[in-house]
Amino acid sequence: MKEFLRDENELMSCQVKSFRENRLRCEELGCLSIRDQTDLIFRILKDIRGEMSGFFKSLYVVSDTHCPVIRFYSYDRHMVELSVNNGIGYQKSFYIGTVIHADQSGLLQKLVLGLRFWAMSNGVFTSEKKKTWNLNSYTFTLMFFVFLQYKGLLPIFSYSDVEEYINGIRVDFVVPRYTLAQVDIRRIFKVRIFFVFCVDNPLEKLVFSMRNGRLTPLDEIKEEWNSKPNSVLFVQDNEARNDVVVSSDEAKCRFIRGHVTGTTDELHQQALLRRQTFHQWMARAQSPDYQRILMNVRLKGCCLSFSHQCYVATIFLLRRRELVSIAKLLISGIFVVSKKLWMSRRTLRKKWSSLLGKDEQFPLLIESLVTTSLDETTQNDCCLQFQTFFELYNDTLWVGFKLIEGDTVDIGNLAHFTEQLLTKLRDFFSSNNTGVTMSILDDYTSLVRRIFERDRTRLKL
Repeated sequence: MKEFLRDENELMSCQVKSFRENRLRCEELGCLSIRDQTDLIFRILKDIRGEMSGFFKSLYVVSDTHCPVIRFYSYDRHMVELSVNNGIGYQKSFYIGTVIHADQSGLLQKLVLGLRFWAMSNGVFTSEKKKTWNLNSYTFTLMFFVFLQYKGLLPIFSYSDVEEYINGIRVDFVVPRYTLAQVDIRRIFKVRIFFVFCVDNPLEKLVFSMRNGRLTPLDEIKEEWNSKPNSVLFVQDNEARNDVVVSSDEAKCRFIRGHVTGTTDELHQQALLRRQTFHQWMARAQSPDYQRILMNVRLKGCCLSFSHQCYVATIFLLRRRELVSIAKLLISGIFVVSKKLWMSRRTLRKKWSSLLGKDEQFPLLIESLVTTSLDETTQNDCCLQFQTFFELYNDTLWVGFKLIEGDTVDIGNLAHFTEQLLTKLRDFFSSNNTGVTMSILDDYTSLVRRIFERDRTRLKL
């Protein structure tokens, strides 16, 4: 039987189509090195891709790792890593699972899942310049673990010479029991944090920019746009009613979420008190009469947030200290937008095909937001409610808004949502008898409208 086995040189030099007649045997594959096995399987997959167009794409091999892998995207947009050594992948996954299950609070599992989803949605695991990009979900998670250990949030794990059991499973490392129940999540999102240190600076990361309606490199946004959307990753239970206020001195910005706790009656009392205090302050300052602010008390299920920055080139009519007081009072306002939804992912991709380059992938986050539209019971029209926030920081006005009502988001019209919301916001500030307005809002609104009109034909709305 051995005389019919092909040697290493013959396997690596023969045509892939010859394997259809003379199938590849396990004995033949086992005599090759790990790298050669990976290269051979990669050649076979390339031949299969040529005949089965659309089954998978973005096929390339990552060979400069301890265990080389073949990476590609399947037809359902999931990233797949194929390895000839399943034992290594199993051990890696088992280590991460053990560390996560050792957390008695369960918070680490939510952070890891949210981190992976955020990274895949922002294209962190892809690189156009370097096809051997070996940053994957596993290495990214390990970076996060090391960062948490550096901050003292996770204990140090050590190797064990004796048998250790966690949840009835034998392991060769010691993972002491710990809990993150008392950990303030804001510590993870503060200055010089993991996301700034490990993502924004070293990686060639793309972000989904609502300003130009496509994936855009960070450098391009920083250099060319004076109004930059910043995506914030919030990990929160659907039933939670707490808030997260994220501050970053390096970026000179703030991401604001509503801080509302207590029962519904207490929330209404807080709203009435804030309105009364606000109107008393405005009366003393002899400022224009602002419209009433509606307090939103439905905070559960909010995981989508956006913030927009606008640089102030002129001087405000009011003093900065007074404007900060206004920003703290105007914590919430509700705007309702009704738009017709797309009914399939295929239609969604078709509408955005003109905006994405050939090397750009469709953001998984956007695709997941419209998944429910495939349900037969889903209505064609959906009422969407956005909650807005205002913040002033270093002569910069921040306008943040997030989805608080509606199961599905029509991302293709999100630019229109932004323009409509800012128009309402400008009208809100300019509603007075003297006709005095803040020039910053006019500039910001006109800038968004100009960009929206420029890309309107490309959006195919």
